[in-house]
Formats: sequence, C-alpha cells, structure tokens
Amino acid sequence: MSWQKLRWDGGPLLWTTDIAIQNFRGCTAGPVARIAVGTVEVATTGSAGACFRLRKLSLPGAQRVSLAKPFSTDGSIQLDGLSIDRAGRPPLEIARLQLDRLAFGGVPLASLSGASGCLPADVFGDTRLAPCYRLGEVRLQGVERLATPAGRATVLRGLTIDGVELKQEDYPPALPAQLLQLVSSVRTGSTWALAKSPRSSCNCRASPAVCRAAI
Repeated sequence: MSWQKLRWDGGPLLWTTDIAIQNFRGCTAGPVARIAVGTVEVATTGSAGACFRLRKLSLPGAQRVSLAKPFSTDGSIQLDGLSIDRAGRPPLEIARLQLDRLAFGGVPLASLSGASGCLPADVFGDTRLAPCYRLGEVRLQGVERLATPAGRATVLRGLTIDGVELKQEDYPPALPAQLLQLVSSVRTGSTWALAKSPRSSCNCRASPAVCRAAI
C-alpha cells in the first residue's frame, strides 16, 4: 500500500492523494447461484464461493473519503487487473474498471456519477469482440438474496443507468449488424443493441428500445 499524502483526524473523513493498494485477493463467504437485475439474469457463478484477484486498486489525485455511511469518495476508484473465478470456466479477466464518485450504504443503496472500462474478450463467445463502455449516472435501490430452485440468487432492485455508450474499434464487417445486445430491465425492460457503423459506436439514453450506432 502506498500514497503521496494521507490525512485522518480520527473522525469519519479521510483525505488521500494518489493512494494505491496492490496485489490482493478475496472470496465470497458463501455460494451465489446467479445474479439478476429484476427478472433478468446477468451472471452465474458456481456452487462454491467465488474468489477474485486484483493487481491494483487506486484512488488517483486528491480525494475525500467518507468512512461512515454512506461510504463514499468524491473522486474516481480505478481497478486494474481484476480476475474473477468462474466454476468450470476460465476466470473473467477485466483489464481496467473506473468508478466515479461512488457512494454505498445510503439511499439509494449505491450510486455512481459514471463508470467506464472494457469488457473481456470472451463475454460474447468466440466473436472476439471486446467493446469498451461508458455509463452515465448509476443508481441501485436495493439488493435481495433469494432461495430459488437453482440455488441462492442475488437480485438487484431499482437499478437505473442514465445512458450507455459502447465502442468497438475494429468491428468485423462480416458479423451481423445487431450482434452486440445489452438486455436490461433498466427503466424500460428494453433491449439495447450495438449496430454496425464506420465508428462502431453506440449511444443509449434513458429509454430507447434499440440503441443505434452514431453516424
């Protein structure tokens, strides 16, 4: 763990400058069969608790961190080299993820002013697509853990995202125009798709049923 400046007066606030934590791992306390947004399943893990490894977590620049609920920071949190185990499959590798102005533990339960990163190459099977994304403001009202016939499920309630942008720099011309689809119950229960274009980019706002590529 390293930092340029670190100040704590014993209260709920911590002031940091360029703090970084490197090379750590952790595991969930118990099994999670699936993760869902409303009724839409977004991830499935194995029957055992999932483990993750992170090469580096950093809070760049000068930031104020709240150690009391809602836990929050007024800057960005950057995660580099995140690897998440998946039962019977290769780990999910996320090269970089940035979370802007994260708050957790209040009302809503969690919020971000934005997030960005790139999806792993195997998310879309053997298509070799790994689009980068940028999210607008994100809010999550609550999380429920339910027992289902398939096992324990984690359900995300009241998830809203104010805009989604996807970009694929080298979209193969031979692939279908609407290959990339982001299925979500966010606000409308709509399906958002990335269509081919010279720039291979996609901009979604609040409620369009189909996200069309920017021209």
